Formats: sequence, structure tokens, C-alpha cells
Amino acid sequence: MSVLLDLFHKLPLRFQQRIISSVVSSYKGTPCWLWVSTKNRNGYGRTWWKKKRRVAHRAVYEALIEDIPEGLLLDHLCQVRDCVNPLHQEPVTPKVNTERGEAVLFRKKNS
Repeated sequence: MSVLLDLFHKLPLRFQQRIISSVVSSYKGTPCWLWVSTKNRNGYGRTWWKKKRRVAHRAVYEALIEDIPEGLLLDHLCQVRDCVNPLHQEPVTPKVNTERGEAVLFRKKNS
């Protein structure tokens, strides 16, 4: 966790502030970082990163860990959609992500 804090302090101050103001640091005693700010209709956090509107878990992962390879998704290993803790994310193929859990990114609005 201290490695993440070291990386966090290297982020632009405005993005640090956005994360701090948008995250509750624990969820039911787990190390999840819950995004409590703007969310999309599927429950994933939303934020601005690199001049684009992004899902928050991808933005935080890219900011603190590395860019996500093209064609891969981030699987929430903790199964908590609004968690943005990058240690709870793993880049995987869409097929693996679907096999592991609920794939809801393209769900219809009223389903």
C-alpha cells in the first residue's frame, strides 16, 4: 500500500484532489476504495482523465499502475463495481472478464 501512496503523491494535484474527494477508503472492512462521486448507469465511477471522460477505476489504475493494453478490460477482483483500488483490478480479455463475473458494460438501460 505504501507503494501506491508514493505513486499517488506523484499525480497532478488536481487529480489527487478529485480522487480524495470522490473515494471512501474502505467498504465493510475491506481495502476497497469506493467511488462515491458521479457514476454511470451500471454503477461504475466516472471522472476526467487525460482530457477524456473515463470510468474511474481505469483512470486510477492508469494513473497509479500503468496504461491498460489495448483490447483489455479491468476485472474487479473484489467484485465491487465502484471500487477504484488499483490493487483490486487486473487487465484481462473481454472473454475472461465475462467468464469471471457479471459483464454489464453494454447492458440495456431498462434490464
